[in-house]
Amino acid sequence: MKESRIHKILCPVLFAVLLFTAFSERLVTPTAAGSYNRTNAVAYADQWAKGRNGTYPNFVENDCTNFASQVMSAGGLPMISLQSEAKDWFINTGWWPSRSKSWSAADWFNTHLSQWQGGRYQTTNSAYNLQGGDMMVLQWSNSTVPSHVRVIVGWGPSQERVWSNTPPLGTNEILANQHSTDRKRIIWYDAISNTDLRWYWRVIW
Repeated sequence: MKESRIHKILCPVLFAVLLFTAFSERLVTPTAAGSYNRTNAVAYADQWAKGRNGTYPNFVENDCTNFASQVMSAGGLPMISLQSEAKDWFINTGWWPSRSKSWSAADWFNTHLSQWQGGRYQTTNSAYNLQGGDMMVLQWSNSTVPSHVRVIVGWGPSQERVWSNTPPLGTNEILANQHSTDRKRIIWYDAISNTDLRWYWRVIW
């Protein structure tokens, strides 16, 4: 009887300890600051632009935000949990898989970025103010919420072209990678219409 009672007491305690350990690894304070590694972020974006990293879930044709989050993580941006639904940004692929809405949904991703405006991210009015590892959030004209994310990979010659009225391959421009319809090093404005809303986000952590 005594052993059974001890087990009943210890099991919830052990579970609570494991739960705290799993989340505490992702905790950062709002004032934390570091150095975002843009080289690593771009290298990851190029490596997985046309593929899927099996460490993470694959959302197939809705994978753009998941991919963007992976890129920021590869750049060393710390995950955030236990703040609020709007502020959190994390994924746990271990023994208890979980993730924030912002990790894989474009509208929540944009909300997360805006919640940390001036601390981890900063909006700008032009894609030409962005660098490799920064993000562009799009809201297609037929959508009521942000619906797509592109990863900026910096200046260079374009390697793909979607719309025929986009400058030819090899044009030196700000380039972007994306998932969903996978693209690697397309000109940032390719396949975007004038009626699509855009948010240009710089990572400043």
